[in-house]
Amino acid sequence: MYRIVQEAFTNALRYSIGATRVEVGIDVAGSTLTVLVADDGLAAPQAGRAPSQGSGRGVLGIAERAATYGGSSAAGPCPGGGRQVHATLQTPHVHARFAAHADPLDQLSPRERDVFACITAGLSNSEIGEALHLSTATVKTHVNRIFAKLHLHDRVHAVILGYELRGRRAP
Repeated sequence: MYRIVQEAFTNALRYSIGATRVEVGIDVAGSTLTVLVADDGLAAPQAGRAPSQGSGRGVLGIAERAATYGGSSAAGPCPGGGRQVHATLQTPHVHARFAAHADPLDQLSPRERDVFACITAGLSNSEIGEALHLSTATVKTHVNRIFAKLHLHDRVHAVILGYELRGRRAP
């Protein structure tokens, strides 16, 4: 998912005309993860400026990544202007991994839960260190332990798990 979002951001930076905002939406329903990345650029090229022409490899890479996880993707104009990338992925491996645990976070220490909450909020290691009064090296150690305990590959998987767990818990 990270690479899909990264490529969609790159496309917005390179090819969007007049965009001032890029929004990312992530939704998890059952074993389907959906992401939408949209910018607020102009609906049509500005007068005198030719539209940017990419190679199409980025959009192809997004489609290939989505297909790897049993999903699909589409890229194109947004209604009213701008461009968007929409991708769905099937994530049954995330659910199967945690089916035996009522709450996977029970495996974490209280400090690791704090770090996990910061990860799912999108904070970088240095931001987590600042927020929790930890050195960056200590944060990295906690992140590595969290990933090992929860069998996560990267921060994107941590965010996905965070969204899934929010759906299980009372607010």
